[in-house]
Amino acid sequence: MRILFKNPPLCTIYLCKRGGIHIVTRNVNVGMPLEKFHELNAEIQKALIRFELGEWPSPYIAVTYSTTVICLNIDDLPEFSKAMDIAADLCRDVSEFGFVQATDHKQCSVDLPTVSALPIKNSQNTQKHILPINPN
Repeated sequence: MRILFKNPPLCTIYLCKRGGIHIVTRNVNVGMPLEKFHELNAEIQKALIRFELGEWPSPYIAVTYSTTVICLNIDDLPEFSKAMDIAADLCRDVSEFGFVQATDHKQCSVDLPTVSALPIKNSQNTQKHILPINPN
């Protein structure tokens, strides 16, 4: 894992060992291939322009990827767009980090239905517990 941007609780953005990129905001972790991240970043930057021109029609913004929607207060948009842009610049060439190609991100556990225990800071128990969800 390589952290590209960190400003909790608003967001942390990191590259996972499988070549995907993750946006963590509040208690939501959204993983996606790099090419989708760059598409989302382009949309975020367009939204920022509308916000700065006073043309954003709502006090909130919904950032959507697949079936996940992150709702943010519009006042968070400048910092969130900055985070996205910094992360996009840092990961344009993922090969320099020694990660697998983004097309392999489908192997990442965030793409599979799972229930897992979250580690507690300074916890003595370092086991990872993941229970796959039955698709039926």
